[in-house]
Amino acid sequence: MAFILAAMIVFGRLPCAVMFDHWAQLYDRIYAARGKDYSREAAQLAETITRHRSHYPSSLLDIACGTGEHLHELSRRFPSCDLAGIDQSEGMLRIAQRKVPAALFTRADMAAFDLGRRFDVVTCLFASICYLPDDRAAERAIDQMAKHLSPGGLLLIEPGVMPERLSPPREDVMTIDEPDLKLTRRTTAVHEADAIVITFAFEVDRPAGIGAFTETQRIHIAPRERYADWFERAGLQWSFDEQGPAGMGLFLAHHPITTD
Repeated sequence: MAFILAAMIVFGRLPCAVMFDHWAQLYDRIYAARGKDYSREAAQLAETITRHRSHYPSSLLDIACGTGEHLHELSRRFPSCDLAGIDQSEGMLRIAQRKVPAALFTRADMAAFDLGRRFDVVTCLFASICYLPDDRAAERAIDQMAKHLSPGGLLLIEPGVMPERLSPPREDVMTIDEPDLKLTRRTTAVHEADAIVITFAFEVDRPAGIGAFTETQRIHIAPRERYADWFERAGLQWSFDEQGPAGMGLFLAHHPITTD
């Protein structure tokens, strides 16, 4: 069965749901090899949260939570916090649930979700908002995030890619060479008017089988002033940290504080 699966990947006949599950199984290994430091990022996020809030957060929602690595690290810093996450990939959510058993995970679209409750902190990290197809979807997502904020709540969005911060496209190759996984990922990018189209070509050798597959992702880009419009239409005040937890920058937004 493993070799049939590998052959389906090679010839592009892998069903979409299975493809997401396959990618989910590799995701953490790839970003560990890339040196992504979730623990350090979570420590900085926790410091940002406590600095901008008047009290310890009792609830936190992570939008596009993926395999739950940020939530796992944040749970160590906020052990009594009620945690939740949403993502569209069932494969990613299964891994996240194993990492953070106490959290509530829901399969949902960030541009059209309603959990029926509010949170002290809402996060959308690792440029996840850029995977929405266009401005309209991004604005809807921010509006939904704002609706899920408690009074005095804090919204943190890591935009990742904005036109004013773009670097020239280049080819990148990363490898993993471990006893249970040999992987090569070649990445190429093409800039369009409002997007970056990234193609990942994978070659994978695991005990379960050998395979290769290609994935193309369209990363939507929007300038800072457009984010400003979206925040303001959602009734939020905002600021921008040029560095953020991973060098991508970080938007901080909240509902205006009113006094009687």
